[in-house]
Amino acid sequence: MKFLRVIPLALSALLAGCFGGDISTVKNSKLQSWPAFTVGQLLDKREGCTKTKWEKFTDDRNRAIVQYTCESDAVRDALSNKIARDIASNDRQKALSLESAAKMLEHEERSLSSTETKLAEQTKLVTTLVSQEGGLKAQALRADLARLQQVTPTSCAQANPQQYVDETVQGLVKNMAGSCSSAARFLANCPESMKADRARYLICAQTFDTGSSKSPSVIVREVTEEVQRRLESLEQASNRRLRDEQEYLKALEGDLPKRREALELARAKATNAPNNPEFAKIDAQSEKLRQKLAKFQRAHEVSQWTVQAGQPVYLASRIELVFPDRTLQEQIKPEYVFEHAAKNARIARDLHGFYLMQLSTLWDSY
Repeated sequence: MKFLRVIPLALSALLAGCFGGDISTVKNSKLQSWPAFTVGQLLDKREGCTKTKWEKFTDDRNRAIVQYTCESDAVRDALSNKIARDIASNDRQKALSLESAAKMLEHEERSLSSTETKLAEQTKLVTTLVSQEGGLKAQALRADLARLQQVTPTSCAQANPQQYVDETVQGLVKNMAGSCSSAARFLANCPESMKADRARYLICAQTFDTGSSKSPSVIVREVTEEVQRRLESLEQASNRRLRDEQEYLKALEGDLPKRREALELARAKATNAPNNPEFAKIDAQSEKLRQKLAKFQRAHEVSQWTVQAGQPVYLASRIELVFPDRTLQEQIKPEYVFEHAAKNARIARDLHGFYLMQLSTLWDSY
């Protein structure tokens, strides 16, 4: 519904005497949603209104119009709050930009420090791996293998496990010595020459059975080969690790200049952050909001009725925002006006949510 166009003030004044009872008719009427109050009781003496005014005029359809106007402090409070929020939002935007630049600088400083620390540690690790040639265990196995290669079939029974470094090799040597001792005892009691007397040899073999037919030379060879396999496996694993660690070292060395460059960029950005050209735009926007609020003069809630056959007929309600150069208008639901009046809305938080949305949209249109 479009709002009524008011006829010139002179004509309104001339008609005032003709419709003197219409205002009382409207004020004494009641609304279905608020049956305990008359319209006048709801709308008069509202604490949220700096001024209230009832007036009469005729529209271009020659209808008698009764108009109620409230100069609303609650609306002014809502608009002041909106401006404060918008300016605070602009300030937060600037603060977040500065904070982001500072955090990025801190991140890049930590990142460079971490890379430098990792590089130093990795360099030390690779140097150690190279110098150890597979590590302490590999060194122990090499020494044990060299000692083991000196063992002969005739001396293997006397091999001393305690002369070896690696625990696994110690166990192998202990078993080797035991097996060699058993084999030597078997050969001493059941020599090859006894095989000519098969029956006698079988009895001897059963008596001195070692559970193995391996000779000392085979026993020594197998133990030596086992240690050799273990050493080769360990060296292969050590070489793979050394290769992996060297590749990681190379990656860190390549990453270091990138981290330094990133730090310089972050430092420059943090230094120049307060001079961000966008800040001037944000400040200009905030200043524009302040100037707009300073220009704002007042806010009106306006409701209109006509009187037909002695009965008031509600027409419409609107918000008006008055500026020096023009007045903005937006139609609102009547329940907003009467709900605000019924609870004596005085500040922004007392106003209906959808009412505030309409108010915000109207304000932004200026």
